[in-house]
Amino acid sequence: MDIKKVSKLKSYTKKLKLLYVEDNEETRVSTLLVLERFFDEIIVAVDGKDGLDKFSIYSPDAIFTDVNMPNLDGLQMIDKIKSSLNKKVPILVFSAHDESNYLLKAIKIGVDGYLIKPIEVEQLVEELCRIINEKYHYIADSMDINENYSWSKNSKKLYYLAQEVTLTKNEIFLLELMTSNINIIYSDELIIEQVWQDTFNINKSNVKNLLKRLNNKLPEKLIKNIYSVGYSFYLE
Repeated sequence: MDIKKVSKLKSYTKKLKLLYVEDNEETRVSTLLVLERFFDEIIVAVDGKDGLDKFSIYSPDAIFTDVNMPNLDGLQMIDKIKSSLNKKVPILVFSAHDESNYLLKAIKIGVDGYLIKPIEVEQLVEELCRIINEKYHYIADSMDINENYSWSKNSKKLYYLAQEVTLTKNEIFLLELMTSNINIIYSDELIIEQVWQDTFNINKSNVKNLLKRLNNKLPEKLIKNIYSVGYSFYLE
């Protein structure tokens, strides 16, 4: 197993709130031992109805669920969540069944992944990497700013606790510039040249205001003003 890949995955999944739905106590206990390696906050439900209720209460970032359960099965629960509560939440199904009818139903209602029990850690890692990257776009190409913030270089999006932080066009240009080379100093002139397409009437005051707005969206004001020289993006 790729240790760096697992470590990178954990740095993101640890920020996410997981809803785990499983009616079999023995399976639930053994699977939780694996899931707790990747998630700090796990809400446990014992059947589909319980899962639906807890989804409404806790609004988890991802769902892992069994299929065959009393009261409401996993696919029925997923269908209700996707159709009326949150159609974008990533969902991974764990099942003892590999029959095509289960797979087709799962695909039809929008399941993101399907693993056959017993769950193997390597398979789980691969599915988690794929699903989290597809949904949040910040594993494969991201830069960790701190334990809560990350910057996706390809999608040019800033995330806080897996939620996108809204940036203006110029804030994106500036953050892209500042993160391209950490800890070097950018002059006002260079920032103006790289950020503004039309530099007419753009001056140091515009740079200062833009930096202030961006800093307010970042942790601990990471863009530092180097007096009379320029600005730099510092990571601890």
